[in-house]
Amino acid sequence: MYNSSSVGQNNVVYDSSTQRVVIAYQVGSTNGSAIAGEINGTSITFNTATVFQASRVENVAAVYDSTSERVVIPFRDQPNATGDAVVFKTGYTAITRGQVASGGNATVDIVGTVSTNQLSLTAGQQYYVQTDGTLGLTAADPSVLAGTAISATKMLVKT
Repeated sequence: MYNSSSVGQNNVVYDSSTQRVVIAYQVGSTNGSAIAGEINGTSITFNTATVFQASRVENVAAVYDSTSERVVIPFRDQPNATGDAVVFKTGYTAITRGQVASGGNATVDIVGTVSTNQLSLTAGQQYYVQTDGTLGLTAADPSVLAGTAISATKMLVKT
């Protein structure tokens, strides 16, 4: 079971690049959430769910873009009455918090801080920065250690 709460608008998509399923859903009548599950034989193991929208959502969907190897979750942000979407790569996590305009302010996680905006990490696992800016389990060339996961959504920053 991936959620013991009342969930609705369940949408399941298969990410062939990581061989995982992703379920995008609405919790009760509020938050939009997503969870990845790894299939092994006839069983499935779910990671920790991620809230992608902390306010009321509607029309939650999910689609896999095989060209960019990303899962796209479009939804309607009900409080603002606007369409929105989140994009992520299953099994990896982005370390950026968003775009910053020239001259604008940015939030940067420095050595020794805890980055709390991660997805689908394995506690105790070290993660490395890949050449495309994503995180991976193996070192790229050059090798840059990003940090060590302390939970599914938090990483102790090392670089």
